[in-house]
Amino acid sequence: AIFGEWNRGELASYLIEITEQIVSVRDPQGTRPLVEQILDVAGQKGTGRWTSILAIELGVPLPTVTAAVDGRALSAQKAERLQVAAAFGTAGRAALSGLDADDLRQALYAAKLMSYTQGFALLREASKAHNFGTDLAAVSRIWKAGCIIRAAFLDRVYQAFRTNADLPLLLLDPSFQADLQRCLPSWRRVVARAAEAGVAIPALSASLAYFDTLCTAHGSASLIQGQRDFFGAHTYERLDQPGVKIHTEWVGMDRVEG
Repeated sequence: AIFGEWNRGELASYLIEITEQIVSVRDPQGTRPLVEQILDVAGQKGTGRWTSILAIELGVPLPTVTAAVDGRALSAQKAERLQVAAAFGTAGRAALSGLDADDLRQALYAAKLMSYTQGFALLREASKAHNFGTDLAAVSRIWKAGCIIRAAFLDRVYQAFRTNADLPLLLLDPSFQADLQRCLPSWRRVVARAAEAGVAIPALSASLAYFDTLCTAHGSASLIQGQRDFFGAHTYERLDQPGVKIHTEWVGMDRVEG
């Protein structure tokens, strides 16, 4: 019923539509849902893996898709999961509470927007690297025409890139910015409660980390650059001297107090 409701709103899509049907089918050999009797080992054809590999080659962050690929690979380690589950059980877990279906809906929608933001950023970079001249608005229109990710959401993606073909990231479209502001409290709540309960939600949490990293104007990579310069003399740039490569002999330098 919840998936059916979601399929009449902003999450309306082929995948939500078929999920509603899948979770409602009864096991012919019992009374429980059939999905509960399916071995929890996900297959994959390789398209997600290829996408992650391409993103790494082009230097484009793609954490949501990569988390999904990793999740499938982890699902395939059934024997190991059984051993680890027996060894650790429910250690450190708490009851999953403080959430409702609307929190989950908003978290799913926000993570979906992050996935599309990353995917279109990858398409843009691949187009530049290979001189494809890809029309991102046209891509969203093609997807709407019949692939498995077809969704009502794509109409807004089309409009975003049709309005601004140079939009650097989909989440910067004004209408999607407003959506994220609305969804953010629920999204954070879902990730936090799931972590406390020991419920793995890799794509939702990776999507939030991606968003929070983008929202951080000055992050921790300055320390990474310091480490790289220390062990490999890879140099760094100062905030007050952009474009100038600097190397420091870190041993023997004056130290800050405290």
